Amino acid sequence: MEIIIYICIFSIIVILGIIRINQENLESIKGELKTSFVEFDYDFMLNRLYKDNARKKVEKRYVITIAALFFGILIFESETITKTLFYSIVSSIIIYKIQYLFVKQKYEKNLKQAEIEFPYYLNALSILMQNNTVAVSLLKSIDMAPAIFKEDIKTLVYDIHQGKKVGVQPFIDFANKFPQVKDLNRIMRTLYNLSITINNKEKIMSSLAKLSNEKVNSARKDKFDKYLDKQALIPWVSFLWVGLVIIAMFSTINLGQII
Repeated sequence: MEIIIYICIFSIIVILGIIRINQENLESIKGELKTSFVEFDYDFMLNRLYKDNARKKVEKRYVITIAALFFGILIFESETITKTLFYSIVSSIIIYKIQYLFVKQKYEKNLKQAEIEFPYYLNALSILMQNNTVAVSLLKSIDMAPAIFKEDIKTLVYDIHQGKKVGVQPFIDFANKFPQVKDLNRIMRTLYNLSITINNKEKIMSSLAKLSNEKVNSARKDKFDKYLDKQALIPWVSFLWVGLVIIAMFSTINLGQII
């Protein structure tokens, strides 16, 4: 219990010190702490996965980490003060990082799903652009877009119409957020060219439609290949099942009786 008293005294001293800091310095310190302890892509992934609940997820992460710290203190309280602090801090850091890895794993899973859906979304967007401007087509396509892209497409449309960014920059910014998606930078540049051109619009539209069809066909081929791979495993699974049955039958035979 002695170590808990020391922790409480230390916490009180820290809180009193923070109170004495003016608001401007406090914001600066908060920014430095965030840069030092929060992963550079953590907020981005949270906002794509949880939207309005992103802040609650951050707060929950801190609460769980602090709880892990005090839980570690209770577990290792029989050790010396130095060892207790060391083990508790290490365990809380591990818990802190595990929560980040969990979010990253979930984000990557959603991103892979978005990559699968993207060719079909692009095809639908190409159809919309036959009768609408690029910005209007993007706006109408939001409901059809992969879930992880929706908020960023809204931002893209806003930047095109009212944002401070001009020219190709809003399109490039969108592409840079998802570098894992193949040909996304090229597609965004094509959309920008369509938004400003008049003379070669049909030619660019034809190029975009061709790219869209290629990606859809590629996605269908990948899906079919995965299906074939699964079908190829079925005979082996059946063979394994027969083998297990044979082994079970032999295991029930009394070898002594046979001899």
